[in-house]
Amino acid sequence: MVEASVAAGVKRFLPGEFGSVMNDATSKLPVFANKVEVEQQLEAYAREGKITYTYLFNGPFLDWGLKMGLVLNMAQYKPEIYDGGDNLFSTTTTETVGKAVRAILDHYEETKNRAIFIQDTLISQNKVLAIAKKMTPGKKWETIPMDTAEMKAHSDANVENGVFDLNTMYAYLFVANFGKDKAYGAHFQKLDNELLGIKEKTEEEIEGIVETYLPKN
Repeated sequence: MVEASVAAGVKRFLPGEFGSVMNDATSKLPVFANKVEVEQQLEAYAREGKITYTYLFNGPFLDWGLKMGLVLNMAQYKPEIYDGGDNLFSTTTTETVGKAVRAILDHYEETKNRAIFIQDTLISQNKVLAIAKKMTPGKKWETIPMDTAEMKAHSDANVENGVFDLNTMYAYLFVANFGKDKAYGAHFQKLDNELLGIKEKTEEEIEGIVETYLPKN
């Protein structure tokens, strides 16, 4: 797609970064290998003046992540909690990501050949769980503790043995987004919300999002 875009004279390419920031730590995780390759290709073409790019990093999708049980698996009221659940991570709804893409094109020069960081909120798994518990009085929640260091070691062993199944790759996503190792940059230290005209969600709005994806039983 990058090569075809260059050949067609496309001016700006936004690769599918959406999620974890590609820093020194995350770029070494096998699940992100294709992203790293695309970045290297884009940057090479950009140096030749053949295309421009913008990387949009938004952390895990909050709404879709709750729907799919990734941010907090609320099915059966038994969520997996990673490394204690207090680790803060930047997260953004899919709607806000769409607005950010549009805003990037409206701020063409300011977003040229650089990474953009946005978030709807900074939150932890335990904070999401607290909201869910508040909205489900009388329900018994049972948390399942998970250790991301052990998960990574298991996935690394699988990759070394040529196993690249979904569970192996997904484990790296949990390591990067919810683990205690701050090297993965899940907590964005500098945001571009103001540049793109994006306001963070209020507490009430976050509660409404969580409520939408609570178990129905």
